Amino acid sequence: MTTQNPAADSLAHLTAPPPGPLAGMLKTIVTFSKRKPIGAFSAAIIALLILMAIFGPTLAPYDPDAGNAARVLKPPALAYPMGNDQVGRDILSRVMYGARVSLQVSLMSVIFGSLVGVIIGTVSAYFEGWFDAVLQRFVDALLAIPLIVIAIMLVSLVAPTLNNLIFAL
Repeated sequence: MTTQNPAADSLAHLTAPPPGPLAGMLKTIVTFSKRKPIGAFSAAIIALLILMAIFGPTLAPYDPDAGNAARVLKPPALAYPMGNDQVGRDILSRVMYGARVSLQVSLMSVIFGSLVGVIIGTVSAYFEGWFDAVLQRFVDALLAIPLIVIAIMLVSLVAPTLNNLIFAL
């Protein structure tokens, strides 16, 4: 399609491309932050905790297991922003290292629980009738017991390892 202005035709290929997915995502984040500032603040805290869990061992200022008898139960200071515990260990370093384990346990527990739930639901839907009814009553009976009691019982019956904790949860 040609126009009356040949200079405009020669510049048609120089128009700006449409914004990419990154620009659209940034616009969505800014819009969400303006509409829901508390939600945006909460998301930022969660993102910082995840980053701390991922990069915690690299960023931790001290060894989390190294005690310092001179720093036993000292309050927060510039060198120790969260203070020290009863053995003189840096609490900030311990939190940074512990966040990784907590994140690993929670994510793996959710993934494992979802996988088991999908399998039970699929089997229950495939085998209708009495098998479905028995399976559903079994699940109802498990849900009647507080889950933390079952988790404590399972971990106490087997060796208290990280994998057994994830399985129990």
